[in-house]
Amino acid sequence: MVCQARSDTDGDGLIAVSVGPRGELTGDRLASYLVEGSGEGAPIDAFVAGDSTGRHLVMERGGRLLLRDSWNQSDVDLSERGAVTGTDKSPFAPHRAASFSPDGRRLLYLRRHGAREDVVVLDLETGAESVFEPGEGLLWRAEFDDSGEWLVMRVIDADTNADGRWSFPHGKPGPSESPCVSPVPTYRIPLAPPDKPSVRVAPASGGPLRLVRGFISGFGPSALLRRQEDRALFVDRAGGPSELWSGSSCDGRLLQADAARGVLLVACASEEGPRSLRLALRDANQDLGIVVGPFELDTLLPDAPRLIPVYSFPAPGSALVDLDTRQVIPLAPRDKVVATRGPNVLVRRNDELFLGDATKPLQRLGPVALLSPVLRESALVFVAPWVIDMGQGRALGQVTGEGMALSRQGAVLVARVPADAQRVARGPLSWVNPQR
Repeated sequence: MVCQARSDTDGDGLIAVSVGPRGELTGDRLASYLVEGSGEGAPIDAFVAGDSTGRHLVMERGGRLLLRDSWNQSDVDLSERGAVTGTDKSPFAPHRAASFSPDGRRLLYLRRHGAREDVVVLDLETGAESVFEPGEGLLWRAEFDDSGEWLVMRVIDADTNADGRWSFPHGKPGPSESPCVSPVPTYRIPLAPPDKPSVRVAPASGGPLRLVRGFISGFGPSALLRRQEDRALFVDRAGGPSELWSGSSCDGRLLQADAARGVLLVACASEEGPRSLRLALRDANQDLGIVVGPFELDTLLPDAPRLIPVYSFPAPGSALVDLDTRQVIPLAPRDKVVATRGPNVLVRRNDELFLGDATKPLQRLGPVALLSPVLRESALVFVAPWVIDMGQGRALGQVTGEGMALSRQGAVLVARVPADAQRVARGPLSWVNPQR
């Protein structure tokens, strides 16, 4: 999807969009277009979600929710099946109406059923649908967990802020707003604390829905990870007793939960404020000898990476925790980890990039643009001017210009006139292949 101003809607004789000092957009009106391959594309109301394979996407067009198969160039009108359109104003969350499982095999969307909304999981290969009823309360959001094995529903079913009613955390869902927003991020802050949702979880393949207090994430296809009120971390397995993995005395916050490797990377609280890192296993704990700054939110990473970057506190130390070997790999003191994949790591050291197997000396690539955004597509990474294949641990080449998107083949989308402090980028846009 691209956002472009293609006509002089403000009548000043120019086609241009400027960014004000507070991030507001001025100038001509932006509209959103879906471009498949090349050309001008077709106008859409909103982009909702895309799958990990690049084949399917969901969009709003003409007030309807459409499932697009970009390989077959065909659409399924989900609104004909009762699908809900629109979203809420959650500042950092994706569109509410639909989402794909991480492997791209399933689509989740919401369907109106009388006064309530049900959750529908569509198998994209077979076309079979499973319907999940969220139960009593207001369905706020539904999503797959990072493994894709669990369906997670967040439901408002209690007046936790004591204002005499049930209310959505970021206002009642309504029509989608324009997806064309300022490059300077802004977000809304509720005037009062919102009601806290409860979490109800079911196997995505079908099964009973159950309330899980303190839910953190799925932990493989048959287990859940949760935090008790005393802050102990437990793994609940289907048909078995709860397993204590990190006690209440740790007051642990998670940097990663890896079910396949059977390990949690936990930061335990200290009286001084900073947190000490340890690996929590089913029947043992391993102190890593690293202290990090204080934090309160769990920060789980998708795709189960082998290497987890950590930064010591207060000294400016950098390291990787290898979940395969359960060892710490030191880096240069001020290294900033850009990406990891398997045993490979890409780090920014001062104003240069270094790449390679983390257990061996890293190879210098060369200078990097100081304010370059990091674009990712599967195993590929673009940090101007470098396009890097993290799976193979090598640079594919360089692309001149500020990247706007990265393709699965390593091409970078570049505008003819890049953005500056006052104006957004100007087309035409073109895909540029990396050059050695």
